[in-house]
Amino acid sequence: MTFRAGLWVHYLRRAANSSSSRRSSPRVNSVALEWRVQARTAVGQSYDNDYCGFFVIRDGKIVAVREYLDTRYAAKVLFHDLE
Repeated sequence: MTFRAGLWVHYLRRAANSSSSRRSSPRVNSVALEWRVQARTAVGQSYDNDYCGFFVIRDGKIVAVREYLDTRYAAKVLFHDLE
């Protein structure tokens, strides 16, 4: 995978510790992240997909995640026998 877990932690901690004027509570924040996953499947096929995630952070903890990706591509590569 091309993203680094440490980068996630940095951005999520930064969001958790910053205040937001759009929210009523300074302890509730959200952050959007983009990343790319590049890997090989169990059968050796190449997997290369872009992701986007929205994380809601409350009191320093992730309380909700919404994740977007090309699901048709993921299904085709990861579950090719289902077609």
